[in-house]
Amino acid sequence: MPSSTTKPLAPTLIAAQRAIMRTKAFRTNPAKGYAAALATVAVFFALRLLIGESLIAAPFLQFFPAIIIGTLLGGLGGGLLVVVSSAVLAWYFFMPAEDPFDIGLAQLLTIGLFAVIGSAGAVIVNWLMQIAEHVADFEAHEQALLRELQHRVKNHVQIVSSLLQIQSRRADPITQAALQEAGRRLATISAVYGSLYRSGHEIDFKAHLEDICHVASRAAPDTQCEFKVQGERVSWDMDLVMPLSLITGELVANAIQHGCAGHAGCVEVTLIRAHGGVTLTVADTGARLPEGFDVEKTKGLGLQLVRTLCRQINGKISASAGQMTRFIVEFPETPQDPQ
Repeated sequence: MPSSTTKPLAPTLIAAQRAIMRTKAFRTNPAKGYAAALATVAVFFALRLLIGESLIAAPFLQFFPAIIIGTLLGGLGGGLLVVVSSAVLAWYFFMPAEDPFDIGLAQLLTIGLFAVIGSAGAVIVNWLMQIAEHVADFEAHEQALLRELQHRVKNHVQIVSSLLQIQSRRADPITQAALQEAGRRLATISAVYGSLYRSGHEIDFKAHLEDICHVASRAAPDTQCEFKVQGERVSWDMDLVMPLSLITGELVANAIQHGCAGHAGCVEVTLIRAHGGVTLTVADTGARLPEGFDVEKTKGLGLQLVRTLCRQINGKISASAGQMTRFIVEFPETPQDPQ
């Protein structure tokens, strides 16, 4: 686990990488990059004139930031251009001498030292920028491969789900129900990969929950169910998205079965984030829970699967009855490994 001293570096490095990538257009166009580098020199030269005599003993000091910015905008060539132009300006305007062209050994050494240090700085900054660009290109390529993999997995899972649905038509009622449930669960997994493919790492969970409701309703075509869904955009990895989606799929299927069986009904699905925790609620307007119902002891396969998945995300499930029957899943947004 990283130490507390290294944590503040991550946002700084990310911001630096973003700045490098956003200025890439200047570096790929030499004319634009060199013009931006010279403009940087002009800005710092004007600042030096405003500062006045307070930096008379350090005529080159104010130009070192210009070298970094010039390299950022114009690449290595732009950085070296800043070094040369800064050396000339500092020598002519800011180095104490009655005749600027009467250069002594000390002045030559000062100019030479600035040129060496400034050029080395430009080389190092350019090298770091190239590394940042390679890392960004690698990450983009990796994301493209991941999205393609997610798309292929989604298609393959959809095919298996469709095959199970077709096979269920030729089976006896018990086997048919089992195959249809398996097909629905696979369709839920396919919906997860579809959401990741469309949205990348950040998922619009409202749209994703609507997809899960649609999958569950297709598995029960004879029911008339109205869905009300509330969610938001989240950035969760697959270790949380997949079990949460399967939990939602099971609870929605259960709500459709008991809340809309033989009549019109309403199913409400809500995902709320607050204070580092997340609450998923699936409610329906159907039959009330039986007396003494205990969600932790029921032997139905769907709720057994829900309990197992809840433990996987370090969450807990509860049920309540009122105007609507509610199943409530609570879990931390960054769940720890279950104990």
